[in-house]
Amino acid sequence: MARGFWAMVGLLFGVTVTVALLVALAAHLSVPETAGNVGDSLWESFMHMLDPGNVNGDYETRNTTYILLMILASVCGLFVTSVLIGIITTAFHTRLDGLRNGNAKVLEKGHTLILGYDEHLSTVLGELITANECARHAAVVMLNERSRRELEASCALLLPARGRTRVICRSGDPTCFQALRNVAIERCARVIVLGRDDFEIIKEILAANTLLNECGAPEQVTISAVIRREENLLAAQIAGGARVELLFFERLIARIFAQTCRQTGLSQVYQELFDYRGDEINIEKAPTLAGVPFAEVALRYRNASVMGLMRDGRVWLNPAGDTLLTPEDEIILISANPGAAVANPESGAVDPARIRLLPPEPGKPLRLMILGCNALTDSIIGGIAQYAQEGSTLTVASDRAVAGEQRLRGLLVHRVSSDVHRPETLDALLNEKPDCIIVLAEEGEQDADARTLTLLLQLSRYYREHPGRVLIVSEMHSKKNQTLAACARVNDFVVGTNLASQVLTQVARNRLLHPLFNELLTDEGNEIYIRPVGQYVQTGVPINLYTLAAAVTQSGQMLIGLRLCRVDGGYEVRVNPDKEEMFMFTDEDGAVVLAED
Repeated sequence: MARGFWAMVGLLFGVTVTVALLVALAAHLSVPETAGNVGDSLWESFMHMLDPGNVNGDYETRNTTYILLMILASVCGLFVTSVLIGIITTAFHTRLDGLRNGNAKVLEKGHTLILGYDEHLSTVLGELITANECARHAAVVMLNERSRRELEASCALLLPARGRTRVICRSGDPTCFQALRNVAIERCARVIVLGRDDFEIIKEILAANTLLNECGAPEQVTISAVIRREENLLAAQIAGGARVELLFFERLIARIFAQTCRQTGLSQVYQELFDYRGDEINIEKAPTLAGVPFAEVALRYRNASVMGLMRDGRVWLNPAGDTLLTPEDEIILISANPGAAVANPESGAVDPARIRLLPPEPGKPLRLMILGCNALTDSIIGGIAQYAQEGSTLTVASDRAVAGEQRLRGLLVHRVSSDVHRPETLDALLNEKPDCIIVLAEEGEQDADARTLTLLLQLSRYYREHPGRVLIVSEMHSKKNQTLAACARVNDFVVGTNLASQVLTQVARNRLLHPLFNELLTDEGNEIYIRPVGQYVQTGVPINLYTLAAAVTQSGQMLIGLRLCRVDGGYEVRVNPDKEEMFMFTDEDGAVVLAED
């Protein structure tokens, strides 16, 4: 019985045959005139065991011995049948429980496999579902140690709408080879690794990479993960080999802070590029543009903004305008969906009379402020110093800060030790009229996000009483708190795990985007800037975006969007606008461009 279902079925079959033979033999020896020959007796014995109702006809024989033997066979048959039904029912329920617990083998292919569980999961799933809106047979398979029921309930709560994407949950250890085989890792398109800490993530990377190499998976099957501590990057890289794409969480978040705090509206541009809602970065072939100089490529697309080329597997943002395209080149562009952008045979209509290229305006020194202090603070300060104009100041205020001054390039850093959550202390700091405020979640607090939200509400109160233009960027860990802060409309941009999750999803779907994001978020190579439209074209007259794109290209830059000022003093950011649309620009409007400096 300990050997399982089939052993128990075999045992019952043996019991049935043995009882039938014994009853048939006893009947043949004791009452041969009634039981008949051995064959007849054996047949009757089997029929009584299989169908106890046959005993009704035995009364007509008037042979007590025969009747008692057949009753014995019928009783044994009832016992065997009842036990067999019980065994089958138990086996069926066991199988159903196994399916409910997520132990069944996955039959998908070309799916996205997510190993492990952490705070990134809901955002990654949401981005994958959005990215797969146009796909016909998209599937996401999740494997972690949580029960399938718990995981499915969590997904149903966080992601009520799944579109065309099938979300398949499996329960098991992501570092166990058999569990990985059950989720068809050898047939997946990509692997995204999550975990509670770096050590768990490294083990999952090692297990996934080992099996992918053993089964001969193509090199295009990548493993993507977010590492939290810099000293673990090397070990994760060794574990994943050539397949792995690693994002260092602290560096990524610090770079986003340093970039988004320097220009109003830049945060919305990055949000548009990082997520799959609206337009995103795509890399597509355009053989019809072979032989066309790169400066003309931007004018061949109406509903796409060109950023650069992919040549010989290398990202080349904003190459020289006289670079001729080859049939093997791929275009890096911003479009609504993959394949949505189609190159026109001719360039769009450009009005050269409207172009006026003016020298760039000198940068203005900024007054910046950081409220709160954590592990990101020094990295953010270093990032800001890379872009700061001479004369810029940065005040770091926290009860954990060590008072003092420091000069980094053209940036003067003041560190103030004070409790910024006290209204009178905060008001005194804000009287310095900062151009941008960064609010950091302080480590070690019981609810750092709640304290951050409280500070944002105090900032909202201050600027209602003292109106002024200021850019407020905050950090929050929990996605629900990020949503709450956005709904409260007390700051311009929330930086947190959701952004890292969005970048992770983009890189997992296309590893070539990793070097692209690295270039955009550092001071080396090309970055995104917002510059006055009047630097490129005339203002106050009707103009289409083909003309603006041509003017920006002549300046050695690429147009990717607009920042339009509203009547109420606010602004609207539009990434990848329609180039045939006409605009009457003002001196306050800005062009979002990709440039080297």
